[in-house]
Amino acid sequence: MGGPCTFGPGKVVGIKLEDMIRNWVDIQKNNEFASKFYQALTQRAIKAGQTVDIFAFTLDQFGLHEMRTLCDKTGGIAVTNEMFDSQNFKDTYRKVFDKNENGELRYGFCGETSIHLSKELKISGAIGPCTSLKKGSPMVSDTEIG
Repeated sequence: MGGPCTFGPGKVVGIKLEDMIRNWVDIQKNNEFASKFYQALTQRAIKAGQTVDIFAFTLDQFGLHEMRTLCDKTGGIAVTNEMFDSQNFKDTYRKVFDKNENGELRYGFCGETSIHLSKELKISGAIGPCTSLKKGSPMVSDTEIG
């Protein structure tokens, strides 16, 4: 799949070629409809245990700003460069799909971390690419951080 989304709820640019390419001012306006669509898509990916990686170029033109939660919340990566044939892009792509001696990918996906605390402590959040499973318990704080 290539290019920006030009129709539907994830639309970030128009389909007419004569329309101007987005610039920083357009991005700052924040496309609420597209952002909400990609946030909902992110929640679906999280529930399905999927990681979303984005390999693209021209940061401002294809909608990474709106799609950002897809990578951030699912533990994925976003790699952008001006050219797909640059050495940096190729090296990163190879590393993501690198396999160990058993032929398995070196990255781990859909991991789950359980935290058990004493009754005096409550967990508020975590640092890193992870997402809450929204499992409530007496160990979970009402205030979410991170």
